[in-house]
Amino acid sequence: MPKIVSVSRRTDIPAFYGDWFLEQVRRGETAVLHPYRREKLLVSLKPEDVAAFVFWSKNYAPFFKHLEELERRGYNFVLFFTITGLPRALEPRVPAPAGTLATFKALSGRYSPERVLWRYDPIVLSNFTPPAGELWSRGTPSLKRRRGSRRFTGSRKNPNNANPDVVLARRGAY
Repeated sequence: MPKIVSVSRRTDIPAFYGDWFLEQVRRGETAVLHPYRREKLLVSLKPEDVAAFVFWSKNYAPFFKHLEELERRGYNFVLFFTITGLPRALEPRVPAPAGTLATFKALSGRYSPERVLWRYDPIVLSNFTPPAGELWSRGTPSLKRRRGSRRFTGSRKNPNNANPDVVLARRGAY
């Protein structure tokens, strides 16, 4: 039975490892480390075994050529495009918002809304970003329509972050 293969949830493969990923697709399989049991698993990437790839990225520009090859090979895929517009101080390797939006528009012009999905995650409240009230009041149609997501209350700080002025709010992180 074909499976949905979630790609790049742990690292941004479309932005940084597209060539490697396509080599795995050409080989027909890849090895991954199970996140809990720490054992190596082989995942078939043969077209008959993959219902769809689900990609997660903040930069699809380097991946355009690879999407064309995936289409030629007959793969289905969904693109979750994370667009935050956070300042360079917080996301130094993410293109500027104008470039990111241009890439999003190009993908949206080529693929249907069911295949290109915008996501806004994480929400970062810091001395580099607008105050929380301004962030929510500016909002976006996507944020306003989302149901069931948790709202940031400001009560918990990210213990892994060295900067006490930065607070991360992620769905399910608290």
